[in-house]
Amino acid sequence: MIYVLDQNYLRAEELGNLIAAEPHSKFVIPDIALLEMCKGDKWKETIQRSFEILSACPGRVFHSLSIGEGLNYELEHGESIEGKLLPCNFRRFARAILANVAAGGAGNAIDIIRAKILDAQLDIHLIELNHLNNQQSLIQRVGIIESALTGEPLRILRSGKASREDRLALIRNVTLDLCSTFLQNHGLSGNKVRVLLKQKPLVLRFFYVSVRHCVDWAAKGGVLSMAPEKLSNDILDQDYVLVGSFFDRLLSKETRVQEADADLREFMRNG
Repeated sequence: MIYVLDQNYLRAEELGNLIAAEPHSKFVIPDIALLEMCKGDKWKETIQRSFEILSACPGRVFHSLSIGEGLNYELEHGESIEGKLLPCNFRRFARAILANVAAGGAGNAIDIIRAKILDAQLDIHLIELNHLNNQQSLIQRVGIIESALTGEPLRILRSGKASREDRLALIRNVTLDLCSTFLQNHGLSGNKVRVLLKQKPLVLRFFYVSVRHCVDWAAKGGVLSMAPEKLSNDILDQDYVLVGSFFDRLLSKETRVQEADADLREFMRNG
């Protein structure tokens, strides 16, 4: 089994139990998890505590590309990133961090992070954690989805009477339409789009998760009333779901993450 770990699962007692119970299982740290660990002043202490359990089995740990890197690869090459999400240099760096953690927090990998942390934190807060920009982006996306779901479909969603199967079918149709248009606008021919979509690439999964997220917000409303920080967390959570969908299981303590993971896996099975 290959497990993808949400940051909130890294310190869980269950993780230690799983490592002991399944000596052949492997664990993937999504790039977003390390980003979240490094966003604050106490980044070193956060890494030390978060990686303490995993430091007992560094040879079983991998580190994924960021979602942005994966999407860029697919748009450039016209093929799925599947099989290329865990580069060797990322794996070596993650294991070096774990070795430093096991040594009490000292070592070359921690030194590399320390040398780059201020620039990295600036980027994090300007991009991933720019809460107001994230809020405006989500409002725009929800508006697009509402336009695509005008009339009866949106009314049924808001009534709460839509079955899970109907809801997923609706999301699937919107996803395929928006993703196909996006890929063609990026220069892929209709035939290349069809070939790529058959591979169930990251870009398709990204659109599915994004549309699902926006459909839920369109159905229940309240985007403007939610704290921008909460919306940023919702957006970051999608990265865990996306990486997790390429492997056997995503481990998370968040119910909304578990639900998104279940929906995306259903879509991949039947899409």
